[in-house]
Amino acid sequence: MQDSLRAPVPELRIVPAESLLAHESHDSQRSRPLIERFRSDEYIINPPVVAPMDGDNYVILDGANRCHALRALGYPHLPVQVVTWESGQIRLDTWNHVVSDWTAASLLNGLSGLPGLTVTQAAPTSPVADLYLADGRQFALCAAAEDARTRNDLLCRLVSVYQQGATLYRSVLDDPVQLQNHFPDMVALLRFPPVSASVIETAARERAWIPPGVSRHIISGRALRINYPVCRLAADGRSLKQKNDELQRWMRQKLAQRQVRFYAESTYQFDE
Repeated sequence: MQDSLRAPVPELRIVPAESLLAHESHDSQRSRPLIERFRSDEYIINPPVVAPMDGDNYVILDGANRCHALRALGYPHLPVQVVTWESGQIRLDTWNHVVSDWTAASLLNGLSGLPGLTVTQAAPTSPVADLYLADGRQFALCAAAEDARTRNDLLCRLVSVYQQGATLYRSVLDDPVQLQNHFPDMVALLRFPPVSASVIETAARERAWIPPGVSRHIISGRALRINYPVCRLAADGRSLKQKNDELQRWMRQKLAQRQVRFYAESTYQFDE
């Protein structure tokens, strides 16, 4: 992992919208409000983060819903931050899912009814998720098939059980007792196994998407609050090269005016 105290200046590019491949299905609960927001917003605040793939394609590491929303509005080009696996800027992790505002019985019934999923209190070697109920019971959620497409499809159906019926929160905490202090109405905690770069790229390449909000990419030197004008992405006759030249001039001006600040320490934001 690259030293977070010495992260490079972000590499910002404008790329064709069709070159961006998602590794996770977009979340309609998040993308619909984004579409409406981008209809009136003048700026892109946080650019999606992508990594180069085969040919001229990129896998979206973070920002799949933003990409979906902007493509839905007809933008041919999107601004992104490009990072490579080899740079050491990317650390892969997973989110834990906190399920609230439901009942344990409804959750267990929904999961037990999924074809291909076994809910057991045994301890198998490779469950697709571990389930911890607020009442102390623990379960392993196991898939019958191991190929990526079948396994990821099952994961998507698994998450949709509580995404539709309950309130879902993402958390980096994994202690059920500690989480109940933050989420008093918590019904359950789901923990997912680690993912790898090959899993992310296979999901994108084969369109065998994993559920939204499972993979977590920690990017050293992430670009935030760039506030880049949306109008500069429009289909107005300018070439991709012209748009990138304009972006680089904008970037140099920001640096020259000392408007880019790097925070090396971990931070919490309270205005999301």
